[in-house]
Amino acid sequence: EVHWMLLGESLANGQQLYQDVWDFSGPLAANVYWFIHEVVGRSPLTLHFLALGLVFYQAAIFNIVLVQRDVFNENTYIPALLYVIFMSLSFDFFTLSPALMATTFLLQTAHQLFSLSDRQTSDPRIFKMGLYLGIASMLYLPAFLFFIMVFLGLASSSFKWTAD
Repeated sequence: EVHWMLLGESLANGQQLYQDVWDFSGPLAANVYWFIHEVVGRSPLTLHFLALGLVFYQAAIFNIVLVQRDVFNENTYIPALLYVIFMSLSFDFFTLSPALMATTFLLQTAHQLFSLSDRQTSDPRIFKMGLYLGIASMLYLPAFLFFIMVFLGLASSSFKWTAD
């Protein structure tokens, strides 16, 4: 947490990422920390509140996906509640980490991917999946591995599976 605050402070002092500041953070995540430092300064409480808001937003996205896919017999908010509870079990999700920020866009990617399976593929949805996956990768590079999930999902939705 202190590492990310210091990264934002260094960037706010005019240093450049990957040139003056050697760090493994993604460029978009570093710019988020720079922006937070510019607005509120070195405030760990701000990172905690932003992370909490992000977890609730992710829970809403997760619940919307489950409701739209008719996973349960009736619409309920219990999956969102369980998402928040399980995210709260780890103290790592109480701070604004690049992985937490990337998870938001990975959930959006999954939402777009699952909405493609019923209907014919459409270019705007495929573009949105690529955009969300690219943003997630710019926040946290290992999120690029979800490209495999998207590729397999698109490949399976293009074939018609019939039982003989």
